[in-house]
Amino acid sequence: MEVLNKVFAALLLFIARLNGVPIIGPFLALLRSRKFIIAVLTLTVNMFIADNADYEGIRELLMLLVTAIGGLSFFSVAAIDSAKKQNGLVAQGKA
Repeated sequence: MEVLNKVFAALLLFIARLNGVPIIGPFLALLRSRKFIIAVLTLTVNMFIADNADYEGIRELLMLLVTAIGGLSFFSVAAIDSAKKQNGLVAQGKA
């Protein structure tokens, strides 16, 4: 019973330290991120291609193509975000 009390006290202390620390907001911002969506979609399509037996002869080529398109899309979004940030549009809320 004493161990359970110590665990409960440690949990309460941990929760007290988290008071005011944003947890849900950054997670939701990650889910709304265009780069995150592109990465998840690329991974999902690659998993579908790898699992589907219909693409046996061209599987590697399709996965390479999907990965290349996803990577280029990811880096183009990163470049656009960087350009907006350098121009100060993100800081002013005009993006």
